[in-house]
Amino acid sequence: MKITRTADIPDDSTDPESGTSVTILSTEAYLFLKKVTTIILPAIASLYFGLAAIWDLPAAEQVVGTIALITTFLGVTLSLSSSRYNHSTLAHQGNIVVQEDAGGVSGYVLELNGDPELLRDHESVTFKVKRPGE
Repeated sequence: MKITRTADIPDDSTDPESGTSVTILSTEAYLFLKKVTTIILPAIASLYFGLAAIWDLPAAEQVVGTIALITTFLGVTLSLSSSRYNHSTLAHQGNIVVQEDAGGVSGYVLELNGDPELLRDHESVTFKVKRPGE
């Protein structure tokens, strides 16, 4: 296996290959909205719906319906941001390039998107597999 180092990944959310922004949200905003969308808003909706039934609070269906619509909108926004990120080079620490010689024997080249020493700071790493003809 041969290891090569490609261009450093910038600190922002710009894809080094295309030069375009790949995320809709910053990491901090994404994580905050993910928690709000998956935990906080559904909990508030359930709490209000249950208390409305017990205490005869007004407009339970309207309140829960409104929260559901907001949650759906935020979920779609998070999904779009996540999809754009996952299809960018920022989602991977590099590539595993599959190469075949004339006899059909496969070899592999590991291309890193930065300093190999930085990998030690990650709990896990992800590589994109590039096959011949891709």
